[in-house]
Amino acid sequence: MGNYILNDIDLAQFPKEIKLSHGREGEREWWEWWNNSEKRDKKGIVIQRPNQQLPFVIFFEQGEAMRTLELPLTEADKQRGVVSKPAIAFTVDGATKILGKLGIKAVV
Repeated sequence: MGNYILNDIDLAQFPKEIKLSHGREGEREWWEWWNNSEKRDKKGIVIQRPNQQLPFVIFFEQGEAMRTLELPLTEADKQRGVVSKPAIAFTVDGATKILGKLGIKAVV
C-alpha cells in the first residue's frame, strides 16, 4: 500500500478497477464509486473537495467504517501536535494516481 494509512478498511475487498462518476453541489465537487450493495456490505470510494480552492481528499467506505486516506505522521508532526494528515491531490488526475499506488485503477 505504500506510504498510506487506511485504518479498519480492507482494500482487498475493493475492485482493482472502478469507474468514477462526477457530482457537484454548489462549490463542493466529488468523483465517486459505489458498489450499490446492502448497508453492511456497502463499499465506496469518494474523491472530494469542499470548494475549488482546496485540494481533493480521498475517502473509503466499507460497511459501517468510513475513513480518510492518510499519510503517516513524522516525529516532527507528532511534536507539533498533528493528529492526522490526509493524503491530498490538487487535481482529480493526482487523486487517481494515488488510488493507482493502492492497486486501484480509477477511470473518470
